[in-house]
Amino acid sequence: MTIFNVSNSTQLQSALGSATGGDTIVLADGDYGKVNVYTRNYASTVTIEAATPGGAHLDGLFVANATNISFAGLDVGRALGATEPDYTQLSSVSNSSNITMSHITVHGSLDNDPANDGMGMMVRNVAGFSISDSTFGDLYRGIVLQNNTNATVQNNTIKTIRSDGIISIANDGITIAGNHIGEFHPKLGDHADAIQFWNTGQTKGQTDITVKDNVIYQSYFSGIDQTGVQGIFMSDPLSYGYKNVLIQNNLLYSNDAYNGIFVNGATGAQIIGNTVLSHSSDSKLFWIDVLNSDQVSLQDNLTDRIITSNVTNFAQSGNVDFSVNAGARAMLPNLANPAGVEDLVASGVGYHLPPPPTPITPPAPLPIDFTGDDANNLINANAADNNIDGGKGADAMYGLAGNDHYIVDNAGDRVFEDANAGHDVVSTSVTYSLQAGTSVEVLQVLGPDTTTAINLTGNELANTLIGNAGKNILDGGAGADELHGLAGDDCYFVDHAGDHVYEVAGEGYDTVCASVSYALQAGTSIEVLQTNDVAGTAAINLTGNELVNTVFGNGGANILDGGAGADKLQGFGGDDSYLVDNARDSVYEAAGGGRDTVSASVSYTLQPGTYVEVLQTNDDGGTATLDLSGNDFANVVRGNAGNNTLQGRGGDDVLIGLGGDDRLYGQAGNDTFVFAPGFGRDMVGDFAAHSAGGGDLVAFQGKAFSGFDDLMAHAAQKGTDVVFTLDANTSLTLHNVQLAALSAQDFTFA
Repeated sequence: MTIFNVSNSTQLQSALGSATGGDTIVLADGDYGKVNVYTRNYASTVTIEAATPGGAHLDGLFVANATNISFAGLDVGRALGATEPDYTQLSSVSNSSNITMSHITVHGSLDNDPANDGMGMMVRNVAGFSISDSTFGDLYRGIVLQNNTNATVQNNTIKTIRSDGIISIANDGITIAGNHIGEFHPKLGDHADAIQFWNTGQTKGQTDITVKDNVIYQSYFSGIDQTGVQGIFMSDPLSYGYKNVLIQNNLLYSNDAYNGIFVNGATGAQIIGNTVLSHSSDSKLFWIDVLNSDQVSLQDNLTDRIITSNVTNFAQSGNVDFSVNAGARAMLPNLANPAGVEDLVASGVGYHLPPPPTPITPPAPLPIDFTGDDANNLINANAADNNIDGGKGADAMYGLAGNDHYIVDNAGDRVFEDANAGHDVVSTSVTYSLQAGTSVEVLQVLGPDTTTAINLTGNELANTLIGNAGKNILDGGAGADELHGLAGDDCYFVDHAGDHVYEVAGEGYDTVCASVSYALQAGTSIEVLQTNDVAGTAAINLTGNELVNTVFGNGGANILDGGAGADKLQGFGGDDSYLVDNARDSVYEAAGGGRDTVSASVSYTLQPGTYVEVLQTNDDGGTATLDLSGNDFANVVRGNAGNNTLQGRGGDDVLIGLGGDDRLYGQAGNDTFVFAPGFGRDMVGDFAAHSAGGGDLVAFQGKAFSGFDDLMAHAAQKGTDVVFTLDANTSLTLHNVQLAALSAQDFTFA
């Protein structure tokens, strides 16, 4: 995990471009202007947070086409310009996925008058969005969510709003829970709702809706503010409808406004345990109203009035309706013109309406050093950055939140850390393995300069393992791990293609054993890269780097590429393929080790004694001038479209020049020279005809000649050579051969 510290918008954009999943970008206190986070897609969460909560101010925050980003502690907002309309967005998230926000402040002019302020936040077309523990204020509207899936608005404070607190439009899976929403300042003509659901202008309805544990309150204003505020308003004039609705344990306390809870067009609605009361005891306006709905349950609610119309499959029980039970209202204290939000008490049941929470930052827990003794200790730390040392026994250590550091000196020690509970480090003086599921970021040897041979094993998560100056065996486990052996002759076990091994030159003779196809990182000084089981038959491909590597395969079909250095490559059993890019690369194959191929991007000669069946260029269509030479065994030597010199050397070889003007030498053995259409102006330098006691063969492919007679019709003796000419660009010269010595048994035609 990398932490980027930035202090201006330019640095912030640079950090966004450099960050990868798991990184954190920390914003120093200051003004960052309008911030755009566009087309930033990460494999896992990147956190963008303020160094001091509220200290980093943004005039606007706009997120689009992004994935896996978390925002925390930011202050977002500004006053509108004189000509900007009230629907101007101060922040937005669109066309994105897995976006979270917490402890965000979104605001307008901060003058306690939202009459000329903009809209706090628009969230549209987002798969996976949540905002929690945040504050919205001095705004035309708080937050609008449209066409999202799995959206959550939880534990926020939304106040000093002109029109609407939360608006939900055409969402699938939305939870609005634990919010405090109040103190609206509507103008005449505003349709102010604390929580509003609507589908006007859309092509579908909304599903899986939860509205619970919210507090909605409104003081008794005078003058223009008496236009009123509605509580939870859910209407569908287009009949798209709302499916699977839960409205539970909400507390609504307001001035004389219509529709405390209003549901129109729902299928499968549960309205349970809500308290809906107006200030005045003679009010009949702040009610629960359900109409044009099916499968409705209305239970244990307390309200000024309950209204239902055209509701089918309807059940109700345990409700207190003051319009039919006026005496129940007399049990409550005088609510007219209350000084503020207060306790409401009904007979036998206590209803408590707390004031909206004042944001308070609790003091951070104090770091504590925990040290055990020689016994087996259980240590539970706190949420601070702790140092935890269990002592000599087999200890169980729980760091909880915070960036914790554990000291391990017993292989039986157990460290427990939950995910997202800080950046945690285990330092061990003994060979040690992390427990499955323990979210520890770093496992390291205690004392990097020590030389004790200590082995480290990670778990299924992404771990960083750091050895010491001794001989370490490092195994990161199933995650995409970082492994640092430091000095000493280290051995690394790799089981994930995303594992990264780091070794500096001069720090020992180091080996990587891979159970998956794997490539060494550039600059990593690893002497040996091999499969984890030489006798195994898994098809594992291994790639070295620009340094000198020794690469070993196994009994399966491997692709071995040493990289740019002068490498040693050995495939063992199986039909192996070697990629050679340095003339000093050495390939080793024993007899009976499969049918093996060397593909060269440079001129190359097989080592004596190496059983390689095919030596070829790395690209048949390439035109690089490459020279290839076999060895003392029977080889197939294959050129490319360039001008090649091919030599078979010992054994009965097959030489294939392909295109270009090639020079072919079979040398010892009975060799076959193959010519396909368009073979160029080629020369065989040592053809041994059958009539002269030789056994070489020329094989024409692609009907270049119809047979021996046709071939002879194109033949001519030119000095000591025989030349067969097909056209100006296609000819074959047999050097030091007499035409009269040739016979049909020297050629084949296909």
